[in-house]
Amino acid sequence: MKAPVDVPRVRDYLTMLGRAWLLILVATVVSAAAAVGATQLRKTTYSASSLVFAAVAGDSSVFATYAGGIAANNRVPGYVLLAKSRLVMQRTIKELDLKTTPEELASRVTATWEPGGVNPWNRANSALLRITVTDRDPNMAVKQVNSVAANLMGLSRELEWHESKVTDEIQYKGASAELVPVYAAQSAHRVVPPILTPLLIGGGVGLAVSTLLLLAVEIARDTVATRGQLKYIVSLAAQGNP
Repeated sequence: MKAPVDVPRVRDYLTMLGRAWLLILVATVVSAAAAVGATQLRKTTYSASSLVFAAVAGDSSVFATYAGGIAANNRVPGYVLLAKSRLVMQRTIKELDLKTTPEELASRVTATWEPGGVNPWNRANSALLRITVTDRDPNMAVKQVNSVAANLMGLSRELEWHESKVTDEIQYKGASAELVPVYAAQSAHRVVPPILTPLLIGGGVGLAVSTLLLLAVEIARDTVATRGQLKYIVSLAAQGNP
């Protein structure tokens, strides 16, 4: 017998799920555990980082220092993008004779300014730039990040190079702005896989899938699922409804 259109109702669905709460719980726990286990079984990777500083050329006056600081901060977002550029990656690959592609190397490079965030004028609030590289070999992680940092600093000088004309009142030859080293990477540390994110995602997927499957099975049976449904059907029959 097929239940009337009004049946099952919301409370009937809840009753169905209540009868199978143990199966839903087991499916959720197993799914969460599987997601965490898969994350933990990934091959061990290591990360190393170098720190550089954006500097702008200028005299020692208060105004020049203030203006130079603003100019340096404004350049940092551009340097972040430049750190993963194809040109920097190609130079690093050539320098270290890496058997990889610029795209693959760029996927393992991150660049962020420290501390992160922007000021009230939506400008980077720091001139410090941290470059990080991950690799399965800790020694290669150190070599790669130091090479990326060195090539990025070199490219920044090339892009900011300025040479005054002979007729200029003030003569200057050099980079008007550049990245300078704060410290280079000396060692790499093991990257610890996250647990909370895969735990929540795996548990959520297990809960959703098990709930939908159990409801689908209950509905597909074409039977009266709860006492409330039975009373509802009897009342309709007593009123002369088919």
